[in-house]
Amino acid sequence: MTAFVLSLSCPNRTGIVRAVSGHVAAHGGDIVEHQQFDDPVSGRLFLRTRVAVPDGADLDAIAADFAPVAAAFAMEYAFHAPRPVRVLAMVSRSGHCLNDLIFRWRSGSLGGELVGVVSNHDDLRAMAESAGLPYVHVPVTPAGKAGAEAELLRLVDAWDADLVVLARYMQVLSTAPAPPCAGARSTSTTRSCPASQAPSRTTRPTTAA
Repeated sequence: MTAFVLSLSCPNRTGIVRAVSGHVAAHGGDIVEHQQFDDPVSGRLFLRTRVAVPDGADLDAIAADFAPVAAAFAMEYAFHAPRPVRVLAMVSRSGHCLNDLIFRWRSGSLGGELVGVVSNHDDLRAMAESAGLPYVHVPVTPAGKAGAEAELLRLVDAWDADLVVLARYMQVLSTAPAPPCAGARSTSTTRSCPASQAPSRTTRPTTAA
């Protein structure tokens, strides 16, 4: 069997999951993993489905045949090969959550790949860099908050992050980062955001944990 992942976001309404599962079944596929998040604030559904299809299946054809389904539900979507989730951690001054993430990443129990650390302070640079992680200091001031969040979005794209973990990040994010980050999940050790892996025919989503 060959596996692929379908990530999508769209306005939430009845019939989306049925349409996706029907498309998978029509191509002889089997859903082996399914996650979805209904955002009541934006009224959007974020969905990630891992599918197994028979060896030799034409994945380009499966993706192309999905276009009418996507159009019917105004979906932003991507078909891509499975890969470890790429995790970007956001921190402030408390290091216990980042330390735990690094330990789990190094021990192989994180379930993803830690790709970088962003902070509004410089306190935890040594911890991150001693683990071989890039560390970017993005100061946040009332006047510069919008610019800081724009830099965050740039880093999500630059590091191709699928998941943003707010590991005791002591700032309240505005809603501005949500639409561009809609493909990257977000979670928290107190929050996170879904960024999906986006090949040519997609865009990205965002989440909180």
